[in-house]
Amino acid sequence: MKTYELTYIISSATGTEEMAAIIKEVQTFLQSTGGVILASQKSPAQTLAYPIKKQHSGYYITEIFQMGEEHIKSIHETLEKHAGILRHFILVKKPTKPMKERRTRKPIFAQAEPVASFPTDSKKSGPLDAADLDKKLGEILGE
Repeated sequence: MKTYELTYIISSATGTEEMAAIIKEVQTFLQSTGGVILASQKSPAQTLAYPIKKQHSGYYITEIFQMGEEHIKSIHETLEKHAGILRHFILVKKPTKPMKERRTRKPIFAQAEPVASFPTDSKKSGPLDAADLDKKLGEILGE
């Protein structure tokens, strides 16, 4: 059995008792055709983007249910013929995949690591001669 989401619009011109009766009728029809209702949600009256059957506002009702694929066509035909329902659509709810963890970039100017300091002779504080520099390089390179 697949999980489906049915969303339909009921005209706001209908009374609260009529609206409750339509919702109950749709839910009993879903259950009678072998469906299991998982969740139901009703939103307050909302203005439609464009008029549907000369109605400018309606209630959006969403039903999430599980059912076999063979009954979906009969549900579609029944809701199409119902006078109180302005528009409906049925979606297949696929299980969501867990998202991969996103990599984050290291900041360009991260905390600077301390630069290794060169050992200096405390004897000399001025500029080095070329001969002293060659001597130090020879010691470092092991020559």
